[in-house]
Amino acid sequence: MHQKINKFPFVWADITHSDCQLVENFVDRIRNGIFSVWLNKDDAYVVYHGTLLRIVSHLRSLSKMNHPSDFQAISAASRALFEINVDIVLLTLDSLNHPISKISFWEESAKLDRADKMVDFYAKNSTLIRPNFYQENVDFINLKGANIRSQRKTDKNGKKIHTARWTGRDLRNDAIIADGYGNFKFEEFYVLRHSPLCWNTHGSGLAGVRFISEENFPAISAIAFNESARFALKSAQLIARKFSPDVFDSEYQELDKKRSDNRLLILSNYPEVANQVWTSS
Repeated sequence: MHQKINKFPFVWADITHSDCQLVENFVDRIRNGIFSVWLNKDDAYVVYHGTLLRIVSHLRSLSKMNHPSDFQAISAASRALFEINVDIVLLTLDSLNHPISKISFWEESAKLDRADKMVDFYAKNSTLIRPNFYQENVDFINLKGANIRSQRKTDKNGKKIHTARWTGRDLRNDAIIADGYGNFKFEEFYVLRHSPLCWNTHGSGLAGVRFISEENFPAISAIAFNESARFALKSAQLIARKFSPDVFDSEYQELDKKRSDNRLLILSNYPEVANQVWTSS
């Protein structure tokens, strides 16, 4: 007698995958609605528009993936969208302490850090053929290096350093600070989910999947789909409300109805799992 397969994880993955598709279309409409009328292409335009494009790109990639074997790429997207959401909270709700110029400077510092490492590597390995873009990095160091280094953060030993994040803090501390601007629960997410997402993104053995049964495997993707849709939508809402307060409120309600209707439609095809309790925000 064949064992009955638990279809719930598969249905949950279908529902949350569909959520990502609906949120993708919605975020892209927000992007077009805000930035089509933004005439001043300043640093704020570049950062916020670029961030929304990154969010849409992650969701667009997710919309193409709904096989259990896609769990690694899906986890990577959730991890990235979480960090983006933390950044957007800091940028939109505390621009005095987290100005656009700070993240723009960090980008230049990151490029210098990479250029310095490249030059140092080939200096130690002089017999290797240098890539075509090597000289571009040397020129970048010569042109901007001294100024960037002078503005970098000083560590406890008095040394100017390039920080891992643009804020000068680690991600958990940024999550704690972001929590202070509303009921975001970023630190809780970091504690509960960040490590498992990293396990399924990096080459960290089988820590994230060992002993998970085949029939429950789609739940890994379902959880990450759900997280991705939530973080993407919150980021887009924060950006929209910063530049177009209340303009999209009715559309948010419409999106919620579409997501609810879509979940019911998918569940209607699987009456045997329709009564299982699950939550999604």
